[in-house]
Amino acid sequence: MDMMATFFVCLTLYLASLGRLAQRDDWLRWLVAGGSAALAFLTTPRALFLLPVVVPVALGHRFSSQAERDRPRAMWLPLLALVCFALPVAVWIGSLGGVSAYLAIQSSGVVRDHIAPSFLRAPYDNIAISILLLLTCLGYKQLLRSPIILGLFLNYLSFGLFVREVGPYAGMIMPFVLAAVAALLSESRMKRGLKLGLALIILVPSATVLAARAVDLPLNANCRRSDLLDTLTRRITSESRRSLQIVADYKYYFYFEKPKHRLFVLEGSPAQRESSIRNADILLDSSPAAALAAGLSDAGKLACTPRKLPLLPQSFYDRSIFNETIYIRPKAI
Repeated sequence: MDMMATFFVCLTLYLASLGRLAQRDDWLRWLVAGGSAALAFLTTPRALFLLPVVVPVALGHRFSSQAERDRPRAMWLPLLALVCFALPVAVWIGSLGGVSAYLAIQSSGVVRDHIAPSFLRAPYDNIAISILLLLTCLGYKQLLRSPIILGLFLNYLSFGLFVREVGPYAGMIMPFVLAAVAALLSESRMKRGLKLGLALIILVPSATVLAARAVDLPLNANCRRSDLLDTLTRRITSESRRSLQIVADYKYYFYFEKPKHRLFVLEGSPAQRESSIRNADILLDSSPAAALAAGLSDAGKLACTPRKLPLLPQSFYDRSIFNETIYIRPKAI
């Protein structure tokens, strides 16, 4: 999902910076650029904080390089892209029940957990971010002269201001951070050996972590699949005749969030947790007392702790650690 949204943002950026105003298919290119931006947002709303890169690129050179008589056309073509972005988004928000319903979804606890300033990411990502900030301070003139470098830096600021670091969520911004570093290095007058050294400082830790992840996948494959969970989700999908209320940790979202059913994340005050459990049809929890008091029966245990490699952060393993019991209300499914 994240990388698909990043792809649509990159496609929008490419289309916005491609060609000259005089091309006959210019309007079509801007039309597709707006549609691509809408697809990025609809893939995940976090892509909105990656789209600032398009603005200085789309408008900077167009207004500085076009003849005075072409300025009106230079304005309405990007506006066409903006309309093509807004229309699908408006239709989607309308399908959810309107702006108020959309804002209610965005104010939920699960969404709020991902909205907070977070300018630093995983340790190996922070190396590239630190070099970006250093090069920005040293080469601020290049930043101001180049719409693409300015846009990439605006991406980092907007994403860091609103999107909290939660494991792989940092991955969306890193291609733009690396592109900004590469652009600043290419414009810099520093010696070639120093440029190569800075590039290696970024590449070596990232390549090491990538290799560690490649080792981890087969090493902990058993913690990334569960026959018990797979059987339960198949039963929910095929046998249930009514909407079910499922209470579990957020890491089970992709198992249980189905059109007919609703996943309630097990969080909040003790009273809120007790209320959620009391109304649950299915519960995944490590404490049997509340489940049994609510009339739920034990259906099996999930237990797996992956073998952690030293180079990978704990957040990489958070969704692979299982230590819960599945409780089901009799005759729920």
